[in-house]
Amino acid sequence: MPTLPKHLARLGKVASKYEFDLTVQSLRMKENVTPSKELVYVEVSRGSKHFRTNKAFVHTGDISWDDTFPVTTTLYKGTAREPGEPGIYDRKEYSVSFLEFSHLKHRAPRVICRGKLDLADFASEEGAERESSCTMLDRNGRPVAILRVVVKPRWLGDVRTRSGGGGGGALASPRLDSQGRHHR
Repeated sequence: MPTLPKHLARLGKVASKYEFDLTVQSLRMKENVTPSKELVYVEVSRGSKHFRTNKAFVHTGDISWDDTFPVTTTLYKGTAREPGEPGIYDRKEYSVSFLEFSHLKHRAPRVICRGKLDLADFASEEGAERESSCTMLDRNGRPVAILRVVVKPRWLGDVRTRSGGGGGGALASPRLDSQGRHHR
């Protein structure tokens, strides 16, 4: 099925800029899965954006990090299905990989398993921090690990877009209601 160009797919949608504080807490591996190397890390990526945790030692099936990195992105919200109901943000999936570190410069890290994390699921103007888990799959599509993350969204404002859709433009000032909460 052909896909629409981005600028056409975003027509009539509201663009909102968010910064997510993404904390990689821990990874629990199934009993029969063990990396061959003792140094491992997690990489979160989308396009040219790559975020890596510090390297951690594998002692048991549980690995802890508690590494946080800010991820700034634009989310697009469609119109509501029912009047008075908020619109839903389009998916914004990031790839999450669990890798073995190699000391050899010419050797790429080995991917143990991968998963997906959709940041649109965490978007809220209130900025409520949420803990979540991501199922990590091996090359054969079998679940082999669970990654625990904490995501705290920060709404930076709506983005003014050109009338033809597109992107770009300056941030619109957030509007506040009488209690000082963000309002649209």
